[in-house]
Amino acid sequence: MPALRVSCFGKLPFHREFLRAGLGSAAAAWVVRWVEGAHECWSRAGAAPAVSSTIRFAAALDGVGLVAGVAKQSSDGLRRHPVTFFIEDGRDPPGDEWHLAPLALAPSWDALFAFSEQPWDSIASLTAALAAGAPEPAWDQARATYRDALAAPLPTSPWEALVGATGDPARHTAANLLSVLDAQRAARSATEGVSVAVPLQAARDMADLDSSFWVDVLHATAPAARPVICIGSEPPRLVVFFRPPEGPDLAAVLSSLEMAPIDDLGEPWQALPAAGSERARAIDALVASGPGSLDELREQIRSTAGQ
Repeated sequence: MPALRVSCFGKLPFHREFLRAGLGSAAAAWVVRWVEGAHECWSRAGAAPAVSSTIRFAAALDGVGLVAGVAKQSSDGLRRHPVTFFIEDGRDPPGDEWHLAPLALAPSWDALFAFSEQPWDSIASLTAALAAGAPEPAWDQARATYRDALAAPLPTSPWEALVGATGDPARHTAANLLSVLDAQRAARSATEGVSVAVPLQAARDMADLDSSFWVDVLHATAPAARPVICIGSEPPRLVVFFRPPEGPDLAAVLSSLEMAPIDDLGEPWQALPAAGSERARAIDALVASGPGSLDELREQIRSTAGQ
């Protein structure tokens, strides 16, 4: 599989200076601003985390192409600062298939994650490894994987399988989703776009597939937009930004969602609608028990949300 150049920015334990390998492009400048903004946010708050989630991120930048990477908190023993390894692909993702990015980028992210976990001991060894690159996005494979996953029958309610809950907790998540879709549909500009966190079910062991499904569902309300995607590991969750993400957003995804205005679908932040109301019936239609497929659930969500 062809490889893309790997760039690095941030702190690693073996080196006292900030590492800036392969920077200079517009995509790299975007990554640097985002990482520096997260560090500044933690510094102002006086609460830079010693340990944080590792996140996988992807953005389609206008006129630049795709940038995708892995970011985590790091330190040289004295100073703490996020470190990120990332790739750039000047080609735009194919057609209206941005939701496939979590699946297509899985091989790329795995390679970048290995870079972030490697106990580097010198600039020379790091530079040589970066030159070997990371795999390109596998769009064709992602397309086939997603198509098959949508059609596969599930032994239980698709909503239950996706959110890992039943009863009122499942209804709260459905209510939150419909509210987020309403808000995104009402957005008049990119700056008014929603930002939403979705818990991923570790028991399913399908974080990339589930992330693609959620982005697909959310993207239906803003087909012209390609949101920034972040997938965190601790806890497992997807965060999608339809507005331009800033430093506090990266800090929030790496540590605590409370640091930025991000709606969490897993939290019961609104009252359930009255039984028998139109919205209550819409929620019940999503949560309805019984076997089905993700494709059926996707069509139900689109129908319920007025797509």
